[in-house]
Amino acid sequence: MYQLQVRAANMWDGFLMWGNFSHEVAVQTNMTAPSGFPSSIRATPLDPFSFRIEWQPVPISQQHGPITGYKLTYWLQSTGIQLGSISCNSSQQTAVIKGLTPWTLFLVTLEAENSKGFGPKSDFFSVKTLPMGKIFSCLVK
Repeated sequence: MYQLQVRAANMWDGFLMWGNFSHEVAVQTNMTAPSGFPSSIRATPLDPFSFRIEWQPVPISQQHGPITGYKLTYWLQSTGIQLGSISCNSSQQTAVIKGLTPWTLFLVTLEAENSKGFGPKSDFFSVKTLPMGKIFSCLVK
């Protein structure tokens, strides 16, 4: 929302003569989809079957209206096959993806949404799930 005032001027005898300011008027621009994506995105493997994504909101100047949610999409890096996507509400800044394959590299993107649609996807970032734990055997003598 913007507050605007205007005033006119005339030239008189080589001098600029300013009039009074008008009354203040509130003006709001139309909303558009976000022009930016969430920032400070971090991916952390939690175990062999899951990872967590954390982020900061889209900068205010790029939101173009209240953010209503986020969409996280993930792919298998080795094949480029999209495995799924999850939606998060606007108050969330973290998500956990579960049911994955151990010791596997995934590509992830994140995008924000407002009432006019989705903004651009973030750059791809990668995360690798942890390996399965080693099985140790003991010999008892």
